[in-house]
Amino acid sequence: NQAGWDAAEALLKLKRLPSAVFCANDEMAIGLLAHFQERGVSVPHEVSVLGYDDSPSAEFAAPRLTSVHIPNHEVTLAGLNWLLNRCYGQALPVSRQFDISVTWRASVAAPPSRKRG
Repeated sequence: NQAGWDAAEALLKLKRLPSAVFCANDEMAIGLLAHFQERGVSVPHEVSVLGYDDSPSAEFAAPRLTSVHIPNHEVTLAGLNWLLNRCYGQALPVSRQFDISVTWRASVAAPPSRKRG
């Protein structure tokens, strides 16, 4: 993803990399990982990277991407039920609370130790 690639470029211009980057979605995180890899930045040893939405591609990124898991099926079903209720006067169940979790993979580690100076 170009946005992730561009974000990595901007981060590399900083005096010091942050210890972690949380991306808006997995595609952005994968673009960021690709740019870091090309520039020799070690993930997760120099910087941890987290994505959001736990897309199928997260498991196959290099390194495998840690991501916030959203129960897409349940969210989609609730949205469709709400729409059908609204448009056609149905009384289908609509959930508004979903179990969110983190799928831990290889892109996250403890922050590197930094000497205070």
